[in-house]
Amino acid sequence: MSAPYVELQVTSAFSFLRSGSQPNELVFQARALGHDTIGLTDRNTVAGVVRAHLAAREAGLRLLPGCRLDLRDGSALLAYPRNRAGWASLCRLLTLGHHRGERDVFVLDWSDLTPVAADLLLILVPPDDLEDLSGQIRQLQRLPATELIVGSEMHRYLALTLLRRPGDQARLHALATIAEQQGLACVVTGDVLYHDARRHILLDVVTAIREGCTLDDLGDRRQPHADRHLKAPEEQARVFAAFPEALANTRRIAQACAFSLDDLKYQYPTETDHPEEGAQKTLARLVQAALPRRYPAGVPSGVERQLAHELGLIGSLDYAPYFLTVNTIVRQARALGIVCQGRGSAANSAVCYVLGITSIDPVRSGLLFERFISAERKEPPDIDVDFESDRREEVIQWIYRHYGRHRAALCATVQRYQPKGALREVGKVLGLPEDLTGQLSKHVASSLADPDLCKARVADLGLNLKDRRLVLTFHLARLLLGFPRQLGTHPGGFVLTEDRLDELVPLMPTAMDGRQIIVWDKDDIDVLRFMKVDVLGLGMLGCLRRGFEMLHTVYQTRMDLASIPAEDPQTYDMIRKADTLGTFQIESRAQMSMLPRMKPRTFYDLVIQVAIVRPGPIQMGWTASMRHQCAMMRSEDHSEETARMKVTIIGLDIAKSVFQAHGTDASGKCLLKKKLGRSEVVSFFEKLERCLVVLEACGTSHHWARVIRDTGHEVKLIPPEMVKPFVKRGKKNDAVDAAAICLAAIHPDTRFVPIKNREQQSLLSLHSTRTLLVKQQTMLVNALRALAAEFGLIVPLGNSRLPELLAKIETSSNLPDALKQTTMLLFEQYGRLSESIENLEGGIRTHAKQDEDARRLLTIPGIGPVTASLIVASVTDIGAFDTARHFAAWLGLVPRQHSSGGKTRLGRITKTGNREIRKMLVLGATSMLYRAQKWDSAAGVWLCKLLERRPGRLATVALANKLARIIWALLSRKEIYRPTGRSVATV
Repeated sequence: MSAPYVELQVTSAFSFLRSGSQPNELVFQARALGHDTIGLTDRNTVAGVVRAHLAAREAGLRLLPGCRLDLRDGSALLAYPRNRAGWASLCRLLTLGHHRGERDVFVLDWSDLTPVAADLLLILVPPDDLEDLSGQIRQLQRLPATELIVGSEMHRYLALTLLRRPGDQARLHALATIAEQQGLACVVTGDVLYHDARRHILLDVVTAIREGCTLDDLGDRRQPHADRHLKAPEEQARVFAAFPEALANTRRIAQACAFSLDDLKYQYPTETDHPEEGAQKTLARLVQAALPRRYPAGVPSGVERQLAHELGLIGSLDYAPYFLTVNTIVRQARALGIVCQGRGSAANSAVCYVLGITSIDPVRSGLLFERFISAERKEPPDIDVDFESDRREEVIQWIYRHYGRHRAALCATVQRYQPKGALREVGKVLGLPEDLTGQLSKHVASSLADPDLCKARVADLGLNLKDRRLVLTFHLARLLLGFPRQLGTHPGGFVLTEDRLDELVPLMPTAMDGRQIIVWDKDDIDVLRFMKVDVLGLGMLGCLRRGFEMLHTVYQTRMDLASIPAEDPQTYDMIRKADTLGTFQIESRAQMSMLPRMKPRTFYDLVIQVAIVRPGPIQMGWTASMRHQCAMMRSEDHSEETARMKVTIIGLDIAKSVFQAHGTDASGKCLLKKKLGRSEVVSFFEKLERCLVVLEACGTSHHWARVIRDTGHEVKLIPPEMVKPFVKRGKKNDAVDAAAICLAAIHPDTRFVPIKNREQQSLLSLHSTRTLLVKQQTMLVNALRALAAEFGLIVPLGNSRLPELLAKIETSSNLPDALKQTTMLLFEQYGRLSESIENLEGGIRTHAKQDEDARRLLTIPGIGPVTASLIVASVTDIGAFDTARHFAAWLGLVPRQHSSGGKTRLGRITKTGNREIRKMLVLGATSMLYRAQKWDSAAGVWLCKLLERRPGRLATVALANKLARIIWALLSRKEIYRPTGRSVATV
């Protein structure tokens, strides 16, 4: 049988210093008193309804979520949503009221209720002065309304509440009469402020705290009676026996309000670019596309199995949209150049690692995915992502712009009374001296929850334990512990939705401009299974970014969190010495004291270290057993038989007679170290299962790459400058070089050098020999001119003037014979070199005429046969360069970038890459600038203007850069250079 009365006006501690009880205390007390339904109406907020909902579920009680709305004109309404649409209307109404006023000021007018009133059941709380009641009733009746399913009354009511003041009964009858005259129904409410009558003293305390005065000065602001507690339904029926219809209306209202928080269905944001493709398929596609970046040498079978397991579990729990949302945010941060890193249990996920959300390979480290997501627990995933603390606000504001402020907000944090604050506040309102409350909060607060220990510490301070005011201070402070003080802002826990977030939960502004929060904290949204993305700040990531920039600027090396060499012994040597000041996670005193005892040597050792250096595990004696586990996990099998089964990448350092092989799995874990004689190379790789073999590009590497490739392996060459950053400092031997080649091979930004065939190498030998002879010729000419200058014989510059110098030497009568003999030998050598160079250039010109790509390049001004042939022989695949700038950067013709304070400054060109091609392009550009004034064309005009704006040398380099870009365009598009109608500047 249903209870004869439903309490519809209950205020909890989430009205902030207006109640003496927590929501769960009210709910459990209601159940104990025989209630089967209870409403919760905190002032201008629904911050406590989730706590009440959880308690009601446990107590087997039905909760009616609602709130009290205080309007600008002093009117007060109890608002209950009748359905899901009513809840959405109430949330938007509360959002409007919070955003309209200053912080912690709520402003609503009657006109704001008009658009949303149809789905709300409204109860007017009578004012103290009944002269204002008629006007408020008229305002209420103007609001649009629909009839209830049960009965014929409109869903607008007037509350009848005992105030325990003189003339109460007369006041109740007057209210009933006014309501009847105005055509309004009445309903009984208890206006409950605490669950138990003994809490009336605590209510006075929180009221004094709110008013900023002592209890002695509270005066008529104190509740005049101790009757604002929750009462049994039968007691309320007896008290209001004269108003049976108003009592019955409490049950009718409960039946009319069908909404429950269980009706809230969270919708993940849609992140897929293909509407026909579901979130799970999109996630699987993105993971598959990202695999080559993480595992360039191929995906290990263990990783494939782990990914299949994770994707299956994610799909069964319908968590794919969450991963897509986190991936979108991380991808945008990286596009902005912001370093970010997922942490916590998300590091156990291979999906997160492959997508780039985390930077630790969980398969290599042996981490358990079920610690992150479990089918048994069915908890929503929680991925914490750290961003650079000084740039995190950029990410936060991008989230607001991308998802819209109606779909994105931060979680709240409920700031509660802790022992120190509770003692100070209660002591202050009870009139204790400030120096005494300071002593209590300093010496007694930590023992407040333990009465016996608290008494002992008070006695140590020499205080009188029989003083009633002091005893009352401790008692009330204990009651106040855990009470909410105000709502704060979560450091970065974002709630994102597909539909309007302000129709799921009210939003309110924060003290910081540009941010807004929901009124629930992370525990509340966990209960309702809302998604939360933690956008956190970590100052160390900014330090790492600046370190990466320094590596790129000084050493021309690109590196990120995932490509930092793993399991570096020197790093672990420092860690074992507790030299970790400023190192995130292991910088605390407790961690630093444990490091020399744990002696971590691997990443998983550190995982255990961080996990056990906490109060619980230390007190339970787990530390010793964990250290033993670390020692057991350090054993590795480095036998060659095992390596042959597992190795996926081999770095091969080529020496003169003995080669060094360093084999690893895809995660970089060393499985094989072996020295090979030149005669052993082929037989070794023939026995090895197919894998990726990586060599450092050099003169002989192309030959060995072809030889190893013929044994069935995939072979790649890495430029030396890409390997250098991975060589351990202070060590230089073949084994270290081979290990560095392996590390460089798995770096996502590593580029590889195409393997040249025998014909390409023979053609390049023509160019290298020509370059050598030209250098010798230049040195010889300089020596000739220097010898002649010692005897006063000088001719203008240029090799074409050398015959004049020879004639002067031969016709001079006062030169020593030894000088004439020496110079004649040099002139003969010059002639032989010139003839050899001419023969080589003849072969190069023949190749340039026969090769289709070379003929294309010959159409470009400033590009001759030697340059065209050299480019064709050196650049075997122009498709390896994504853009023309990429090609120019490979030639070292782009300026260095120096970033500081958010500003980018350009320096000199990098001069990296193919030096010979760069030199030929600069020579071609120089000749073009010399002839620019003679050209009667758009190109000539553009070059002349360039010389007016820039110094000659700078203009030469700029033109060489442009020539490189034109070369890329012609080779990529298979076209020829057409200057007609265009200038060089627009090609």
